[in-house]
Amino acid sequence: MNKELSSKAAEAELDLNNALVNADISKGYEKYLALFDRFYDENVEVATDSSPAPLIGKAQVRPIIFNFLIPLHIMAEIGGLSLETDLPRDPPRTRSPPPGPAADR
Repeated sequence: MNKELSSKAAEAELDLNNALVNADISKGYEKYLALFDRFYDENVEVATDSSPAPLIGKAQVRPIIFNFLIPLHIMAEIGGLSLETDLPRDPPRTRSPPPGPAADR
């Protein structure tokens, strides 16, 4: 059961990351708000630098997201702002030691 939940969580995270990468802020901010509604629990908790206590619930968090997205949308639509996300697409790879005496130890 735990493995199944972990797999579903990983799949949901991948879906969210793909949706965020493919959303275009210059076309509108609504898609981002829809992603927030779809992927986050009603009782989501968010900490910010401007609030000493965490914001709890979508009703408190939505205005923060909205106030963040609106200027980005306006800059992208009018000013041609280009945004890119830096999300890892593949799991990190471990490096093998270079061949030589240290590798033989």
